[in-house]
Amino acid sequence: MRRLIIKCAWAGRRFFGSWIRWGWFKLLQGSYFAHVGAGTKFYGGIRFGSVNGNIYIGRQCMFGNDIFFSASRGSQIRLADCCTLNTGCHLVAIKGIDIGRGTMIGEYVSIRDQNHGFEDPSRPMQQQGFTGREIVIGQDVWVGRGVFIGPGVKIGDGCVIGANSVVTHSLPPQSVAVGAPARVIKVRGDPKPPGETGNCPAKPPEQ
Repeated sequence: MRRLIIKCAWAGRRFFGSWIRWGWFKLLQGSYFAHVGAGTKFYGGIRFGSVNGNIYIGRQCMFGNDIFFSASRGSQIRLADCCTLNTGCHLVAIKGIDIGRGTMIGEYVSIRDQNHGFEDPSRPMQQQGFTGREIVIGQDVWVGRGVFIGPGVKIGDGCVIGANSVVTHSLPPQSVAVGAPARVIKVRGDPKPPGETGNCPAKPPEQ
C-alpha cells in the first residue's frame, strides 16, 4: 500500500506539475515564449539564455527536464505541433531554428545555428564574434541522444540520426545518418544501403 501511495503521489506531482508550468508560461506569454500551444507539457525546469519573447511552441509538445533555450534579438526558435524535446537539450539561435511537426529530439542534443569566428589567427577568438546560419529540421524526424546539429543544416522530413552524431551538412528526406561527421548509411524504405546495386559481387580471382 505504501508503495502504491508513493507511486500515485509521484504521478500526480508529474501530471499537475506539467500543467502548472504550462499555465505559468502561458501567463507570461510574450516574455519568455511568444506562444505556447494548448496541450503542451513541461516535465521539468526550463532555462533561458537570451530572452526576447521570440520562441514559438506549437500544440501538444512535450519537454523533459532542464531544457535550455536562447534566441537572440532578431532570431526565432519555432517548434511545430507534437514535437518532443527530451532531458538536457540545448537550442541556441542567433538566426533561427525551425523544427517540423512530430519531430522527436533525444536527450542532451545540442542544436546551435552559430559558431565562434576563428579566421584571424592574430586575434583572440573571443574577439571575433559569431557567424550564423538558420537550421531547418523537417517533420517526423528522430534525433538520437547526444547529437550535435550545426549552422546552416537542413534535415529533410522523416530522417533518423543516430546517437552522438555530428551533423554539419544537410540531409535529404528519409535518410538514416550516423557518425562524426554524420553520413547517410541508408534511406528509409530502401532495403539496400546507398551505393549498393543489388548485383552479385565480382568473382574473386583464382588462387
